[in-house]
Amino acid sequence: MLPDITERLSFDPSALSRFGRAVFFGDINTIQEAFDNDTAPNMNTVELTFQYGYASIVILGAQRVSKANDWVEVMQLLIENGLFVDAADLLGYTALHHATFGAASLQINHLVRLLTSHGANINTQNCFGEVSTLGAMQNKSLQILDVLLGRNADLDLADADGRSPRRVFVRCGPEVVSTTMKWIRRRACVELPYDEKRCDACRTPKSPLKCSRSSLKLCSRCKLVRYCSVRCQAESWAIHKQTCRPFTANNAVLRRPQFQPILVSAAVGLLGFDSLHTEPICFQPCLPNDIVLGPKTLVVKVQVPCGGDVAHRSTADLLVYSRCQRFACTIRRYDDPREYDRISDVVRAHGTEGVEAFFVAELQSEDCVAIRISQPLAEQPW
Repeated sequence: MLPDITERLSFDPSALSRFGRAVFFGDINTIQEAFDNDTAPNMNTVELTFQYGYASIVILGAQRVSKANDWVEVMQLLIENGLFVDAADLLGYTALHHATFGAASLQINHLVRLLTSHGANINTQNCFGEVSTLGAMQNKSLQILDVLLGRNADLDLADADGRSPRRVFVRCGPEVVSTTMKWIRRRACVELPYDEKRCDACRTPKSPLKCSRSSLKLCSRCKLVRYCSVRCQAESWAIHKQTCRPFTANNAVLRRPQFQPILVSAAVGLLGFDSLHTEPICFQPCLPNDIVLGPKTLVVKVQVPCGGDVAHRSTADLLVYSRCQRFACTIRRYDDPREYDRISDVVRAHGTEGVEAFFVAELQSEDCVAIRISQPLAEQPW
């Protein structure tokens, strides 16, 4: 018979052994003393009715104890003394599962890296069939998710309800979508523009010898490649000039943006929204105040209306907006069906779930926006 779930939720550390309490509270001196005196328990030992392993107890302590102890040092000491990093409790949760619960912190992120570097099985399923990757996605623990995917976490392990990370991630918000798609592409050896904020020549995100990430400069011609210095741009030009093309009628769509507010149903596929939320959402277009100073280069997300098969697709307005919706507009099919369909077809073919895709755009005036559809960008975390 399973113990009362309230025990797991309340987790009374006073019920732990003396050694277990030292682990939970991060008392490195008491732990070291136990090892020195040969009074420490076997590192495969579990405690409490729920049978927590010591790796899980370290994670629980790092999550719940406000005192700024070094749980990474505690975990390292336990590992050096034979800790079983994959110990599962009565419900099959390992330390990696527990690490994805609650708010992430720098210590938890370091602990996950430490566990995985010492052989923790990232694909362990609990009694419900859930893997730690699923928890990281649902709780938006992005750095933990990045570590797990970087260690080849299996995206197709389904839980008892048939939910696998691959099926779930698109409903967990844009940050999770961006992180997950980055690793899916890396595994397939595919790279898209804007995959990471880094110089496309030296491929260094940040270097003391170069400009900071925030000062990366776009190629003024194609708007797809970024450089950290004039030197990097000059060194890469011989290769880049073979593919560098300005905005043209062949690679971009020029449209007149519409700025009238519209109601959009969340039920028809705005990724990242709760699928249970069915009330219409007001999409409020916006034009940057500084457009009078000249054309602006933007990264925009284009969302197409969902619903219907290929022969009966919705032809509702496309939503186009930049980060924080500093620029936001709609595009109507009524104004130019051919150009509307060009954008829509690219999003449906190459976008996430065929619903949304990111592009470089140039807002040339309040009456004209050019969207470069020939090269979709990597998914952005917004």
